[in-house]
Amino acid sequence: MLSMYQVYQQPVLMLIPLAIVGIWVLIWKGLSLWYAAKNHQKAWFIVLLVTNTLGLLPILYLIWFQKKNKEKKNKNQNLIEEFSIKLKENKKNKNIKNKIKLHKNKK
Repeated sequence: MLSMYQVYQQPVLMLIPLAIVGIWVLIWKGLSLWYAAKNHQKAWFIVLLVTNTLGLLPILYLIWFQKKNKEKKNKNQNLIEEFSIKLKENKKNKNIKNKIKLHKNKK
């Protein structure tokens, strides 16, 4: 274990752990802020920006957010499928109407 005198004499010994903690916090905070901004969650963005919890709050936010994101993807996928089905039905109806018109014109 290092004594305070050794740390005072060689401050580089404290810079390495501080750099590791700083990178850890920067990565988690950056990810959580990016997801909060992407989902237009202003309150979460401000809380994550202002607080400093050594990456714990951003990790909790990201775990909570991932579940919500999957639900949104399922809802969006369902909407896309419904829309594509309606487009196909609309095209079929137009084709049938065109065939009826052509048949009437031949008579």
